[in-house]
Amino acid sequence: IEWVLIVTIMNDYMVSDVGVSFRYDINTNTFIGTGIYLDKSEIESKHRLVGLKVDYCKHLRPFSMSKLKFCSEDEIYGKHNNNDLRHEIADLRRQYNGWIVTNMVSEQLMEFENKRFIEERKKLKDEQHRLKKKLMENVCNFM
Repeated sequence: IEWVLIVTIMNDYMVSDVGVSFRYDINTNTFIGTGIYLDKSEIESKHRLVGLKVDYCKHLRPFSMSKLKFCSEDEIYGKHNNNDLRHEIADLRRQYNGWIVTNMVSEQLMEFENKRFIEERKKLKDEQHRLKKKLMENVCNFM
């Protein structure tokens, strides 16, 4: 029995599903890739042949690929563009790391300011309490 894994392939132009089939090898206890299905009807017909009670194919989206080619990043972007992308990624990483450091420093400053504010507030409350107490003493002495 082949097991078929539905894989969604996305690029700038389209989204399509393909089926990747595997066969279980009991001797090595592994799944071995056996094929790629670009046609949904092939999977459906094999599914019917097995005779499972549940129709697992009813939720499959229509496949929209007629050809599939595996290629390297250099083939897709070209070596020159690939280097440009690597430099751009490196620049973005540096910017991100700088942003993280800036945020950490900002958080530390805010935490320091918050502690200072809490200490000042406590001092003011203590002073307010002392003044109220002194006022009450003065009022009592006046009477």
